Amino acid sequence: MPGDQRGDYRKYLDTNFTMITSSIDSLAEQVGDLNKTLSGVEIHLATLNGTVKDHEEFKQHTQNVIDNRTLNCPNLPLMKECIGLKNQVQKIEEDLLEYKFFKKYPKAIVTLLAVAVIVAIGGIGWVSVNQRKLQIGQESINAKVDMMGIPVNPRGAYQNDSSKEVIDSLKFDYR
Repeated sequence: MPGDQRGDYRKYLDTNFTMITSSIDSLAEQVGDLNKTLSGVEIHLATLNGTVKDHEEFKQHTQNVIDNRTLNCPNLPLMKECIGLKNQVQKIEEDLLEYKFFKKYPKAIVTLLAVAVIVAIGGIGWVSVNQRKLQIGQESINAKVDMMGIPVNPRGAYQNDSSKEVIDSLKFDYR
């Protein structure tokens, strides 16, 4: 019996070791597959890291270009000239607003000109009529003065009989 127990025990150990060996072999295969997968992931990660590095370098280069574009831009004088021309065009457009108005409303211009001409003619006529009235009034005053035969003393002046001079009392020095 003791020999049979040993045989059974050995058989038991062989079956268990066989199972353990097969489990270890299957684990080794799984680890091998996992290593292959990890190797693929590692290769893919290296590729992505290279791409990310390239993108970072490109981003840095682009930011450097943006930061230095006003310093190194060959078109900067042309852009400044364009801005100056744009400002000049805006100023000219502002100056032409009146002309655009008159071009848009020509009847308003004709009406304004007609009113201005009528006012000018009326003003000239009024001045000439009033001037004629003043001239007629002056002539009548002169005629009345001449008819009196008495010299007119301005501003309270008196006439010196010996010299026939008119002495103005406001301008006369009494000292």
